[in-house]
Amino acid sequence: MNLPEIIKQLADTSSIKEKTAILRNCKGTDIESELTFYFLNALSDDNFYMKKIPHYVPSGSKDGFSDNFVSLLNRLKNRTVSGNRAKEEASKALSEMNEAYAYLACNLLLKDPKCGVSTKTFGKVFQPVSDKPKLCKASSFSEKSLNKIEYPAFSQCKADGARVLVFTGNDAFEPRIFTSNGKNITQSLPSLVEYVKNDFPAEYVIDGELLFLDSDGKIMDRKTGNGLVSKCVKGTLDEGLEKRARIKAWDLIPENVYNDPDCTENPNNMPYNLRLKRLIQILLFNELNYKNVKNYIKFISVIETKIVYGFSEAFSHFEKMVKMGEEGTILKNVNFKWEGKRIKDCCKFKIAIQNTLKVTGFNYGDVNSKYSGMLGALTCESSDGIISVNVGSGFTDEERRTLTPENTI
Repeated sequence: MNLPEIIKQLADTSSIKEKTAILRNCKGTDIESELTFYFLNALSDDNFYMKKIPHYVPSGSKDGFSDNFVSLLNRLKNRTVSGNRAKEEASKALSEMNEAYAYLACNLLLKDPKCGVSTKTFGKVFQPVSDKPKLCKASSFSEKSLNKIEYPAFSQCKADGARVLVFTGNDAFEPRIFTSNGKNITQSLPSLVEYVKNDFPAEYVIDGELLFLDSDGKIMDRKTGNGLVSKCVKGTLDEGLEKRARIKAWDLIPENVYNDPDCTENPNNMPYNLRLKRLIQILLFNELNYKNVKNYIKFISVIETKIVYGFSEAFSHFEKMVKMGEEGTILKNVNFKWEGKRIKDCCKFKIAIQNTLKVTGFNYGDVNSKYSGMLGALTCESSDGIISVNVGSGFTDEERRTLTPENTI
């Protein structure tokens, strides 16, 4: 069975259970690579900027996507070809394929697999695309949370950057990098991707904080660094700046654990201290291996971690990190299993400052979003004008419908 036949099979059933079973039957077969290529390109955040398919006449006799078409996809999403030139190349590439594969190629250009398979359904069987990543989150600081911590415990720096997940790849996938809200920033960080590809084992997920170095080699402040993360999302990060990207990592999760709905029962779900040890071992090996190599850049390092034997030590470490300009610390049990949700084995230590802000602006939701024409976020400022932030979370749908510029500013 070839790819067009499988896509038709998927389109012919409305049952998610049956779609999942069809996908599972493809796993480990000769068709897996082509199938994942199709869905990763159709469902990812990558944009091919093609709103209308140009005229073409399919004339190919072989099954498969042509090499010119595969190359074109990369050039379209990187914007190295656009406008009329893009239409001409698309027409030529589509004409090289047979009718069935040309139809699927059109689906890719329009970012619609046309078979009712969502990122969630595909991610149950294969690598997650760009659906919101699963994150192991810490509980907020409270007496109840602290009572769940058993000493000795790990106290780790809470770096002031942007959380990312790095999928190290496998035979079918290159490494991929996602922000915590599911934005694919892989194309913006080629040097980091190449580092992961060469120096990390396949089929793992690295969890950490993305930071950027300034020209003096010091970590940029949060506002500047996260501005560069936004450029990564938009694909506008300067080539020189992408080499200054660094990840402070704190976890290394086997991919089959990350993808497993029953991950706590998965035998590969090792206690945290063993996952952290594995991460450290890989990074130390890489450092020794490249010790005498000129221009070697250590793109990933382990987040500062301290073993503490009681609350007073944990709080002292928190105070030290804050004085150094960090956001705070995370206190963790040493033997917890990874779960893609907020857990009780990790407790956040961070400074909380309350302030009353004045509403000075009203922002509507994005045109194509659920909140189009309604409240998206309020711009709020402190009385001295030093602090200005957009507050977009915490509103109910009813509040978004009824709040207007007239009754909020």
